[in-house]
Amino acid sequence: MHPRGELIERACRVSPWALPPRTLERLAILLEGMRSTATAETGCGASTVVFAEYSASHTVFAFNEFDVFDKVRAVGVEFVEGPTQRTLPQHRFQTPLDAVLLDGPHAYPFPELEYFHFYPHIREGGLLMLDDIQIPTVHRLFDFVRQDAMWELETVVHRTAFLRRSGAAVFPNDADGWERQRFNRSELWRYTWRDRLRRLVKG
Repeated sequence: MHPRGELIERACRVSPWALPPRTLERLAILLEGMRSTATAETGCGASTVVFAEYSASHTVFAFNEFDVFDKVRAVGVEFVEGPTQRTLPQHRFQTPLDAVLLDGPHAYPFPELEYFHFYPHIREGGLLMLDDIQIPTVHRLFDFVRQDAMWELETVVHRTAFLRRSGAAVFPNDADGWERQRFNRSELWRYTWRDRLRRLVKG
């Protein structure tokens, strides 16, 4: 068996909520070519095993459910235990991140909160992965990032979206500027049609 196949098999055995093998394989293929120095994820399981194989330094933000930390423990992996709503805002990243997987809490607005704390740290050419895009709260974030200038959609495997950080400038996270984001180019017609009609009549 190819070493990557052995890695995927080993990863799938560590937890009952493993990502599908083809999703893990896509993750492995992308990480293989990156020679990653720093990566991170929210949630912990099969993906952690893959990250640990290809990343010199990997940070996991998750709860230690079913003693999963012991099952995936490896050199270079740091565990930050607790709710990401609390741990991520307090964390200080020391280096740019090569890849980030968001697979933590899915209730609104937590996927967007995780994105807020991660996106300024993902380097140009780095990866952003969103798992469980079938869930409306996560899909809403997916709708936003795939239209944003900072991201280029590479592929969707099963229910996980893989996006690549473009060369666009990092959107400032301490100001506004909603009108510069592609997602906001067109205001919602059902709320603005009366104003537009009035302008036409006056014109």
